[in-house]
Amino acid sequence: MGRVMGPDVGTRTVGVAASDPGRTLASPVRTLSRRSVRDDAVGLPFGVEEHG
Repeated sequence: MGRVMGPDVGTRTVGVAASDPGRTLASPVRTLSRRSVRDDAVGLPFGVEEHG
């Protein structure tokens, strides 16, 4: 099984979490301050690439 990444979109921040390889536990990876939908979408892949 591979890791699963999940966003947690709030009104002020977007959090990104990644599961362990067994998909049992998720841990925070990155928190981004929200600016606009476009900026949020551009910033998310960087958190994903670091933890691939």
